[in-house]
Amino acid sequence: MDICEVFFSNGQSLKVNVSQAAFNEIINTEDGMLDSRLVLLQNQDGDSIYINPLQVVFVTSDFKKSKNEVFTLSEQATEEEHESHNLEAIKDLSKDIDNME
Repeated sequence: MDICEVFFSNGQSLKVNVSQAAFNEIINTEDGMLDSRLVLLQNQDGDSIYINPLQVVFVTSDFKKSKNEVFTLSEQATEEEHESHNLEAIKDLSKDIDNME
């Protein structure tokens, strides 16, 4: 099984169990530009994480395998799921702002 490591603009990285070429195809549009949609990843325990392809700065497959968590690509989330997730985030942010006041 191929594993690649994805590095983000905030300095964090994530290991994903697909090849470097396959991951690049997933985060790019047909025109070769980075997709602006979030990509859903899941680990073996079912925990989910969304990544923003626009924040990816480097993808490599040249590293030693370690005990770090490896995530798998999930099916693309529907637009409704994105809207629902965004609405929840906005509600949480509004609550946080109210609590700060």
